[in-house]
Parts: sequence; structure tokens; C-alpha cells
Amino acid sequence: MAQYPDIRSTTVVTDATRPFLKMNNRYAYIKTYYPFWKQRIRYRAYCVLLALVGIYFLFVQPLLAAVAFAGSIYYWQMYDHRGMVIGSGRQVLLAK
Repeated sequence: MAQYPDIRSTTVVTDATRPFLKMNNRYAYIKTYYPFWKQRIRYRAYCVLLALVGIYFLFVQPLLAAVAFAGSIYYWQMYDHRGMVIGSGRQVLLAK
């Protein structure tokens, strides 16, 4: 490689996430991850709504409060999972 100083060999590990395995333009990247962002916002709204319903049912119907709090915890975990899918500390290579 001495004759081409600006070309370097690179490797992609097999456990790399999708942005590392594929070059995208900005529109394709946003279009790919936009449904995940929408689901994350939706799951956060469900989590807050079920927590409020659980607080209300805590005084009215305690058995339903347990179900509402369980649903709130489930959607909080889904919210975190969607965050891990779209939020990564790695840099993403985007073509111009």
C-alpha cells in the first residue's frame, strides 16, 4: 500500500450495527430509523399515561392499579429498548 498513501485497510466486525455495515445518504438513514423514533415517543406516552391511570386506580380500584403499573413498566422497558436501537455511541458514516 506504499504507492497509495491515502488508502488504508479497514475491517468491519461481525457484531457491528446496521449503520456500520451499510453506507446511506441522510434521507435513507432518517427514513430507516424514523419508525423507531415514533415508537419510542409512543411508548413513552403510554408509560406516562398508564402511570397516571395507576395512581388514579390506586385510590379507586387497587387491583386495576397493579395492572396499570405493570403496563407502565412494560412500556418503559420497550422505551429503553427502542432507545438502544436508535441511540448508539458509535459514529455513523453517511455519504454526501
